[in-house]
Amino acid sequence: VFGRVGAQLGPVRTGVFAAGGHNAAVGDSRVIGLDVSGNNGQLFWFAQLLQTRWSRVMDPVTPTTQVAADATWHAGFAGLDYVYNDRWAYSLLYNYGDAGDLFDTATDYRGIEMSSLTLAASHYFMRNLKGVVEVNADLLAADSVRDGIGHDTREGYVLMGFDLAF
Repeated sequence: VFGRVGAQLGPVRTGVFAAGGHNAAVGDSRVIGLDVSGNNGQLFWFAQLLQTRWSRVMDPVTPTTQVAADATWHAGFAGLDYVYNDRWAYSLLYNYGDAGDLFDTATDYRGIEMSSLTLAASHYFMRNLKGVVEVNADLLAADSVRDGIGHDTREGYVLMGFDLAF
């Protein structure tokens, strides 16, 4: 079940949302969050924060092993999109995740932990064809123990490509 209530406060759009449900791996889950956004016609900004609570969390590798009775974690992002003209757009995005109670569980859930900054430039050749260059910086240090879960390596990248849609 998901619900969101939003409002426009001058040039700012804001909303609160909540979700709840049941999943075999994470038991009952509840999410609450807040989002805000706005623009001036050329610069668009947005942010979202959420907090998640899972009950009876099961190990994703060994589904019969419970790793936590209850676990809380939170995440969010903030970004800017700048539309220079009808051909060029630039984006800046920061992503953050705090694994909270799941960080010390020695499971894949440690991978929720993240902090990254992404810068992108897009050139629109046609309405449905654009070229993209994206650079992502992973701001977290690699885990001191390389065990195949969590954040074993720094994961920055450079991406170049085309996006075609019909």
